[in-house]
Amino acid sequence: MTRQKGQDVLLRAWRRTAVPGARLVLVGDGPDRKALEEAAPPGVLFTGACADVRPWLHAADVLVLPSAGRAWHWPRWRRWPAAAPCC
Repeated sequence: MTRQKGQDVLLRAWRRTAVPGARLVLVGDGPDRKALEEAAPPGVLFTGACADVRPWLHAADVLVLPSAGRAWHWPRWRRWPAAAPCC
């Protein structure tokens, strides 16, 4: 989790658009994780590092890639047959 990946923007948007019963899960780790956890609204789950993200992808209703830079993973996610709609 780093500033370039845009999780801070996602957390601000989540706070403004909270949907009853919805859950935000941030999968991964990085140098900004602690600050993001402190800024997160209640109910946001941080999984930490994850060797296999497939169970999280299968569970997702929407996949959000809030990168502020080039989305270098995008071609891989587009080919992922079980992925939820992407934003």
